[in-house]
Amino acid sequence: MLAQPSEEYPDIIVVSGSLSNVPLISEASFKKYIEILSHYSNSAFNDMEWQVKVPEYHTEQRLSFNAFINISDKLTMLVKCWVISFFSLSYSLGTIKSKIAQISGFLSYVEDSKISFTGIRRSFVLTFLSQYVDSPLLYNSMVCTILDFLDFASQNKITFSETITLPLLSTRIKTPVRRAPDQCVIDALDHFFFTHDEIPTDMRCVYLLLRLILNRISEVLNMAIDCLAYPEEGIFTILVPTRKETPLHRPRISKYSRSLLSQYTAILYSTLQKQREYAFAHQSDLPEEYSNFLFISSEFPTRLLTATDFNAYLKKVCEDNKILDSKGEIAHITSHHLRHIGVVQRLQSGIITPVQTKNEANHLSISTTMGYGYSSMHDESLHTSNILKNVFQDAFSNSDAQSSSTLALPPKKYTALQNNPFTRLIPGLGLCSNTTCIPRFESCLQCQHFIPDKYYNDYFLECSALIKKRLDNLYKDPRKNESAIKFNEKYLQLYNGVIERIKARNESA
Repeated sequence: MLAQPSEEYPDIIVVSGSLSNVPLISEASFKKYIEILSHYSNSAFNDMEWQVKVPEYHTEQRLSFNAFINISDKLTMLVKCWVISFFSLSYSLGTIKSKIAQISGFLSYVEDSKISFTGIRRSFVLTFLSQYVDSPLLYNSMVCTILDFLDFASQNKITFSETITLPLLSTRIKTPVRRAPDQCVIDALDHFFFTHDEIPTDMRCVYLLLRLILNRISEVLNMAIDCLAYPEEGIFTILVPTRKETPLHRPRISKYSRSLLSQYTAILYSTLQKQREYAFAHQSDLPEEYSNFLFISSEFPTRLLTATDFNAYLKKVCEDNKILDSKGEIAHITSHHLRHIGVVQRLQSGIITPVQTKNEANHLSISTTMGYGYSSMHDESLHTSNILKNVFQDAFSNSDAQSSSTLALPPKKYTALQNNPFTRLIPGLGLCSNTTCIPRFESCLQCQHFIPDKYYNDYFLECSALIKKRLDNLYKDPRKNESAIKFNEKYLQLYNGVIERIKARNESA
């Protein structure tokens, strides 16, 4: 039977005939999918590009079906209905785009092979995977996508010649450590946003919220104008809608009580009030669907602030104010980095428990919360180690160290300092020739409460090697400078003790 136009939807082709003489999708099902699409896009079903609304971010993104130009209309239609089903399950657009790309490759292979879609067999799918998939992760992802699409087709009364099951490959991948932004970057941004009240109120308000609570930016941008409550004198409560753009998360409201007596939360309160006044004044400028939201853009009063706007502003602030990371480069930071550093700082505080942090971050499990990295984005110990290669050049024999950049002090002066038997080597800092100074450094290393960081192990090894070399020369010197020998033996014992503690701690872990 030929494809027929629908009477109720004349621009939609309803297939009532053959994919191997099996109906594809009924008109009743089409009505359901078209209705769902209307909630997410103003584009027509037959368009090869859809502009899809992303309500959480008050923006739209493009979904393209141009990869299906050479694929039959019947299969393309089925793919579009499959995509609409993901909308109803709240899949992220990134995930949907990935699935579209994967299934288009598979269906192109089906069309090129000139076989019936309903005649697909397990061996055929495995042949496709062996030819076009070169990693276990991609293999597993493709298997899930293909099986999901075939299952969707089965739900729509398409019968295949055999039931297809596919194995998943075992993948053991070391997940990289998640790291928080460099503390120097956060400190600089905090100073900028907390002390400068002349910057755009919407940008300042979003930053303060993300620093003082743990919500995602999509949740913050969906705050209503009526987001403040006053349960008692000196206290205000912030109401934030809590949801995530993945299945099984249900919208709810998180409440955060904050004191007006605290300097930081008082600044947040006054900034929230300014943004509320601005939002009330510009309600008439907005489309009805965006009324009663708090974050109307200060730059574009006819629309709401987006995550893209805020991240672009963060980038501009870092560039204009020369905010550098620990590598000395212009910092790159996003709204999600602020959530990340918030979790890390709470975990490290010793005051807020991991369970409290989990609940505030709206994580599903404590393992997610504890998975946040405890180190900065750029390991500052490695950064300082590169500096030490310049300070202690004779401790490194490789050519890279010998060809490193010149020292800030004249090389002769560094050589003189190193040759002085009473020069202290301070790991992570450099050389000190002031023997009358008694800094906390040495006493801290000997304190029973001190826990040495494994990242600094290389520093102590470097200093230990240099002092050993210095002691060898002092032992061989016939003049026997006993005070210099005792001075260096003391520090050798100190550094070796720290090295042993690091080693013991790592072995016990």
